Amino acid sequence: MFHFLRSFLILGTFGKFCQLFHATKYKSCGVAQVTQLPMPDYQAGLWSIMHGMLCARTRSLNLYAALSEMDPSARLAVYHVSKTHTFSMPLIEPPMPPLETIFKSFAGTWKLCRSLTSALPGFPSGTFTGTATFKPHNAFGASSLLYHETGELVTEQGYKLLANRKYIYRFSPDDEKISIWFVKEPAPEGGEEVDYLFHELEFSLLEERWIAKGDHLCEKDMYWAFYDFRMEDSMKKWGLRYKVKGPQKDYLSDSAYERIA
Repeated sequence: MFHFLRSFLILGTFGKFCQLFHATKYKSCGVAQVTQLPMPDYQAGLWSIMHGMLCARTRSLNLYAALSEMDPSARLAVYHVSKTHTFSMPLIEPPMPPLETIFKSFAGTWKLCRSLTSALPGFPSGTFTGTATFKPHNAFGASSLLYHETGELVTEQGYKLLANRKYIYRFSPDDEKISIWFVKEPAPEGGEEVDYLFHELEFSLLEERWIAKGDHLCEKDMYWAFYDFRMEDSMKKWGLRYKVKGPQKDYLSDSAYERIA
């Protein structure tokens, strides 16, 4: 027999880190070695850890731990066990996200607070406050919402700038997808037209809340989007983080939405 693996998974949210601490020795196989590798689907790995899913009859006991569940640079830790052991645990299918419920919950008016944190002096850091509305739109039929935010950006240097932005949110019942699309410019009130895809959302469940991610390459700038939905009786709050990296851009945008109506 061998000693049981003792591991503690510490989960965090935006900007915090997940760590897996290993303190195990096997009588006949020595100490497991740790190798850091890229993790393309770390949220699926988080699901596996949280629900105790282990591979059976394998030479490598794979335990997945994300260094940050909201950061695209997350890594997995692979623990290689030198001799074969058999682990048998029930396979659990992740639950399906309530996409239609989440999509319909967008409709209405939201108070919007956003912080911009830039690592480059040429791109301003500051705070944006305003409102955001989701209204029915005919871009993709009945399953479309026009997103429109308006407000004021105040930079760290004290400059003030009025700003607004529009997107079209789409729910596709056929392939069970929520996607966000750019709006053609200029975008006159009532005459908005869909332009091209911004990103699609990939959902997973984390600590009894739904999170989603998406990404978009805009010429040389990469955008990573991370959504956090708090679904109780209804969706009263949600969050959105953008991580942007490019030759002239390197910043985080954190937005908090709170329902007004």
